[in-house]
Formats: sequence, structure tokens, C-alpha cells
Amino acid sequence: MNKPIDTPLVSVIIPTYNRPERLRRAIRSVLAQTYQNFEIIVVDDASSGDVAEIIAEFNDTRITYIRHQKNKGAPAARNSGLRVARGGFINFLDDDDEIMPLKLEKQVTLFQNTSTATGVVYCGFCYALEETGVMVHKSVPSFSGQVFLEFLKSNFLVMQASLIKKESLEQVGFLDETLPGCQDWDLWLRLSRQFEFAAIPEVLAKVWVHGEQITADLHRKILSREMIREKYADELKRHPQILSFHLARLSKLYFLSGERPKARKYMWQAYRLAPFNYKYIVHLLFSFLNPGYYKQYIENKQFRIGNITFY
Repeated sequence: MNKPIDTPLVSVIIPTYNRPERLRRAIRSVLAQTYQNFEIIVVDDASSGDVAEIIAEFNDTRITYIRHQKNKGAPAARNSGLRVARGGFINFLDDDDEIMPLKLEKQVTLFQNTSTATGVVYCGFCYALEETGVMVHKSVPSFSGQVFLEFLKSNFLVMQASLIKKESLEQVGFLDETLPGCQDWDLWLRLSRQFEFAAIPEVLAKVWVHGEQITADLHRKILSREMIREKYADELKRHPQILSFHLARLSKLYFLSGERPKARKYMWQAYRLAPFNYKYIVHLLFSFLNPGYYKQYIENKQFRIGNITFY
């Protein structure tokens, strides 16, 4: 049995719901870290199985177990973990993913050697098919410093690739539980408003793709993006080119969902904000001239891994 750490520097928060084998894999990836000054907080979001038994298998006093009496969703589970976290740095890890052995060591080291204005250190990540174990896509960081405008345009970071200074989280607030999705994107936006991001250009986190990710839910994605657009309306108005990008993206998603009039309205608005972007008017014209072909075209342009589409 590993001895408990009086003051862990890193708190790894793992929300879980009915994924026993995947949870074991996630915990093992943390225990295998070269940097060992951490605690693990597993927040059971009212699973039907006995998650406490899984925790007991590891016989490690660094693991804390919390259980919700009713299912509240991953953002609420992460927030429950944050409220009891003792570490100065937070690593969120989904129960179906894992982190590479050097992740915490490299991120803590960079924090110790970077500006005090840094609130987040993040690394690259990859996607792998759970069925075969084959890595099919990777993302390596290219932005550092003040990255708010980059995040305002799009989300390029997954939770498990980050290490966040806890005092920064306390300043901007925890995860927004009212959002049906994109809670990570919202958090990066709030953090990057006030703090700098530092990047490690290495893949140190793995996202396993198995078909249950909420990013594959088209209607949830549309609602989430609409709420993000409303929440950051003032900033988007000051950056019309970025707003036009959001409207065009929503237009395509609405067209895929069958809401063609709304899709065309949004593409027209995008064009009016950025009339130099001829692609917007081309999209609009094709949506009228050949709707079937246009829908197939934009469907083929979505990010896809295997037979799963990430909208």
C-alpha cells in the first residue's frame, strides 16, 4: 500500500459512471506516473455498480472516493471533486481515457519554470480506437501565452491534456453545470481571459474512442454552441470575423439536423459579417440549388474517427 501524502501537489479528478473496466484503466495510468506527488479523487456519479469495490482493488490510500446519490452529469462530478481537492494543480481525467507516464512530471516542471501569469499548462493528445487500440489522430499544441482569441474561435484542447492551477480555477469559477456540452471550452475561455497558457508539444494524453462520447450528439452540440455564442456575445461582437466563423459553423450543423431555413439564415448572417469570404455565399447557393448534395458534402467534412462523427 502506498502511504498517503500529507499535501499532494496535484489532484487528479476522475468522474465516472458505469464504466468499471475503463475506470480501472484510467486509474492505472495515473498510478504509473513518474511524478508521484498526487491524489486521485474518483467521483461516482450514481453508477449502478459498486465503484467502491474497484477503488479497493488498488489498495492505495491516495485514492479518495465520492459518490453522488443521483446522476448529475460529468461537470457536476468534476466540481464535486474540486471542492475536496487538496492539490495546488488540477488534472481532470475522464474515466474512459488515460494519461501517459511522463505527463504530470513534464507539466509540473514547466509550471515551475514558467511565468506566474500562467494558469494552464497543456500538452498534445491523441485519439485511439478502443476496438483495435490503434492511434488514428493526434493534436499537438501550437498556441502559447495569451490565447483567448484562439479559444474564442474554437476549442482545441481536451480536459485530460491540461494541468490547471487551482487558484486560477477558483478565480474564474468552476465548470458551468448549466451547459449541456462544451463545458471544457467555456472553462478555457474564462481561464484564457485572465491567464496565460503554456504548451508542451508532445502527446501525453490519450482519448479512447468508443461511440459513447457526447461530442457525437449533434443536437446537444448545436445547443451547446448556441449557449457559448450567447455567453460570449460581447466578445464576439468585437470580433466580427470570429463571429462569422461561429455562425457558418452553426449553419452547417443546423443543415445536418434538418433545420434548413435556420441554416440558410445563419450562413447569410456570416456572409454579411465577412463579405470577403466568398465561401459563405457559395455554401448558401448550394444549399438552395442542390440540398441533398450539399448535406452530403458538409457531412463528409465533419471530423470523423471510424464510424463516429464528432460534431
